[in-house]
Amino acid sequence: VLLIHRDMRQLPYADDQEEIANLISNIDAYEADAYRQLDILYERYLGPQSDLDEVADALAQWKTIRVETVRLLSVGQIEEVENRVKTSGMGGTQADKILSCLEDISDFAKNKGDEFYQASQTQRNKTILNTTLLSIAALLALTGIGYFLRKSIVPPINKLTIAAEAMRQGKLDTRIQ
Repeated sequence: VLLIHRDMRQLPYADDQEEIANLISNIDAYEADAYRQLDILYERYLGPQSDLDEVADALAQWKTIRVETVRLLSVGQIEEVENRVKTSGMGGTQADKILSCLEDISDFAKNKGDEFYQASQTQRNKTILNTTLLSIAALLALTGIGYFLRKSIVPPINKLTIAAEAMRQGKLDTRIQ
């Protein structure tokens, strides 16, 4: 939009028809790119489609203004063209309207992105909390199992060790349950 506006402002000051043709060619390329980007927005924008429709309508109106401006240039009404392409002129006002609409879309997208980020941070914090609690629970369970195994296995092993030592010392009548 800014490039189209810039080249439109250069039209009345072009030196020859070739420069005018180059400017118009650039404007057409920029316009095609703007519509390509608008198509991408239609596919991906999460806000109301009416926001995009407003931009599309404003672009179409601006196209009409630009066509008339080029026609006036071709018939030699340079002063009228200069007035139309000024920032305060018809073309400049329409460019500002489009930029304002695009700013609204950008603000919505930024806010939506911030919402997604906050939601992901909240989910991340919940996941960290759940993982921490699960790790603590597993540690407590393993500690309990270890304590149980120590209480139920170590005393019989100690008795067996004492009996084996007694047998090694020659007390062959030693018995354990």
